[in-house]
Amino acid sequence: MHQKKHIGLPGISRRQRCCLRYVRRTLIEDALPRDFCHDLLARIIFTQFLFHRKDSSGNPFFGKTMLSKRCEGALKEVHLDLTSIRV
Repeated sequence: MHQKKHIGLPGISRRQRCCLRYVRRTLIEDALPRDFCHDLLARIIFTQFLFHRKDSSGNPFFGKTMLSKRCEGALKEVHLDLTSIRV
């Protein structure tokens, strides 16, 4: 049996891959042009990477303090990772 290769997403879990497929399918079904959809997915992947990134002192790149100061207080709720966001 031949297994599909997943190019460009090393270390991504099966669950994450399924979530990305779901988001992609939903965006395309909602008439978002395919190029915009792929750009948005790339931004989601990069943002998730930054959520996991820490500096040499162990502080996360997207820390609670930094996130709470963004958008001039326009964010209704501070999310520490993408999985906590529900639509």
